[in-house]
Amino acid sequence: MSTDPSAPPAISPAAAAAAGAVAPSGGAAASLEITPDDALTFSVRGTGSKCVMTLRNPDEEGHVAFKVKTTQPRRYLVRPNQGLIPPKKSEEVTILLVDKDRAALLRDFDQIGPPALEGCKDKFLVQCCHAPLKFVSDHASKSGREAGEALTAMWGASGAGGRTVSNKKLQVRHVAGEGGTAATPSVGVSADRVKVEIGSAPVASPENISAMSSDQMLTEVTQLRKKYDELVAFSVNLTAERDILNNTLEQTKRDLNREQAARMSDERSGESSARRYISKGVKSGSNTSKKFGLLHLGIAAVLFFFVGRMMGPRSQECVLPVQTNTVEEIVTEEL
Repeated sequence: MSTDPSAPPAISPAAAAAAGAVAPSGGAAASLEITPDDALTFSVRGTGSKCVMTLRNPDEEGHVAFKVKTTQPRRYLVRPNQGLIPPKKSEEVTILLVDKDRAALLRDFDQIGPPALEGCKDKFLVQCCHAPLKFVSDHASKSGREAGEALTAMWGASGAGGRTVSNKKLQVRHVAGEGGTAATPSVGVSADRVKVEIGSAPVASPENISAMSSDQMLTEVTQLRKKYDELVAFSVNLTAERDILNNTLEQTKRDLNREQAARMSDERSGESSARRYISKGVKSGSNTSKKFGLLHLGIAAVLFFFVGRMMGPRSQECVLPVQTNTVEEIVTEEL
């Protein structure tokens, strides 16, 4: 966290709001002076892909915890996105526009013109609250990763652990010129370029340093600072691309799992429907066959009944004369 030697004295809530401070919602709420106070400007052309936001704690005693959120976490890389600011001190938050999105915005601008950059709906939210003394002392004794996890746990608690949280929203503007933010090295610095430039930089020996004038030493320091900024920008861009790839991979895994679950559900529902259809067809077929057999059996019984009634008298008529004739013949023969 960087100090601010020219820090003004404590300001009133109205003056803090005019200076871009996070508006407190009550007497116990924390406040931060934010610069810029209304919008963050990113240039899509050239090297203006970085915006620096300064957060200043005007309080004279307490530490203030802050957290920076955005509606487009894959498009912007915020470093640091949370932290503690001591009294009367400042913290610089660097926000980088990912080079892939910057190139896409520039391509749209070249094809469509200024309307391609108008109406940006991206937003940033700066939250802050007072940090307890015990948390500040414990935070100072922890390493970078442990301190970050402690801050995350504090913000994850309901209402930042029961403390009043102040919010400040900032709009985002995309411009095609170099204005709006300080010109910085492009985030998309290649590894070969970094290696070549570092290798070509002259190494200053102790003898050369002692023989340098103040202007030469200033030039040397400026060059070293420039190389350092390019290395930092390159490492930050790699980190952003890694985060984007990890998020994309996790989203792809979730989509694949949902698709597999939906496919298995469809297959199971199809099998159950087929089984129900087959069982229903078997039942209906058996019932139909039973009804069909009983009907035919009844019809056959009725037919046989009527045929028997009709054939009964005729059979008696045919048989009796034959028997009578046979008896007469027998009697005649005997006589």
